[in-house]
Amino acid sequence: MEKKEYNAFTMTELLVVISIMVIMMAMIVPFVKTFGSGQELKKSAENVASMLRLARQMAITMNATYRVDVNLAQDSIYISDSNGSMYEKVYTPPVSVDITSATPAYGAGGRISFNSRGTCQAGTVRLTSRRQNNSGGYDFYEITTSASAGRVNIKDMNDT
Repeated sequence: MEKKEYNAFTMTELLVVISIMVIMMAMIVPFVKTFGSGQELKKSAENVASMLRLARQMAITMNATYRVDVNLAQDSIYISDSNGSMYEKVYTPPVSVDITSATPAYGAGGRISFNSRGTCQAGTVRLTSRRQNNSGGYDFYEITTSASAGRVNIKDMNDT
């Protein structure tokens, strides 16, 4: 009778490969965790910028003053007209994101008003992650408006 030869991995080889995979996973998990919170922060900044752009467009289209009110105490933002009637539903960022400041100051937060020509006073809304980044700090974005043209810009303050 002939002896059959089997090609297979030994138990030691399998354990070495599994150990390497476990070590690699342990190194990757912290980066994956912070990636998700960074995306929520970026998406929130884009939402706030969209609200500011919408308020500017409404002011031009309706030939009236529209404003974006930021309430720091309630962590919310909404658009209203000059009579105080709310135009848009209230935007509240996800739990991992905080609205930390808004200028120009108004009430419990800030207010940026756009006039019928689309211009506004210079303003800033700052959104900050509630989770610490890998450096031990907190990531944040600033959404700014320019007074002369009413342009809205998003600045990733983590890249500076």
